[in-house]
Amino acid sequence: PHAFLGRKLLVCEGATEVGFCRGLEELWCAQRKGRHPTHVGLVTLNGGGCSKAPPLALELKRLGYDVAVLADSDAPLVPTAAELTMAAIPVFVWDGNVATEQRLALDLPLDDLQALLDAACAKHGTKSIVDQVGHISGVKPAPVGANIAAWISPQFDEAAARAAVGRAAHAGAWFKDVTFGTCLGRTVTKAWDAVAPKPLGTRLKELADWIYA
Repeated sequence: PHAFLGRKLLVCEGATEVGFCRGLEELWCAQRKGRHPTHVGLVTLNGGGCSKAPPLALELKRLGYDVAVLADSDAPLVPTAAELTMAAIPVFVWDGNVATEQRLALDLPLDDLQALLDAACAKHGTKSIVDQVGHISGVKPAPVGANIAAWISPQFDEAAARAAVGRAAHAGAWFKDVTFGTCLGRTVTKAWDAVAPKPLGTRLKELADWIYA
């Protein structure tokens, strides 16, 4: 119900993206001379998945709201991004057919990705997290310990390690709640100078431009 009080309604695919945007609020505020996103009427909504978020956005648009969608690109939206665009609903999805966790794993500095891995280990247990990465990577011998830099070898280079962490984070639902999503956003805020020129930074700049338009 709180959405009806907003001016800019961002329908997020899930709880991770809602928290992610909350974690980015201070970054956006600093970039816009102290104008907080809520000061321009931004409200983020949990759309409940790739097949539920688009119909919600369409209904809110029908009611006359300024609406956009933020979603993963690993599974098609239903209705599609093209159909939403035709309805004048901007769609922000990550480059590369990836989920939010995967895009972050690819674009964050390694130290910041390590911090997220450490947070996941603290919540879910180091053995569980490392086992998931090892299973998804398929590398032999499997990674040991929770230090990403120590995993890297000729058989498992940094790009492969990043990809494995991102896929494991998504498949294992490491960050699938608003609190951990907020942690992701704050990590990007901290690393913004390094992230800005990457695909993640480009998409977030486009999102911010829509929020403040």
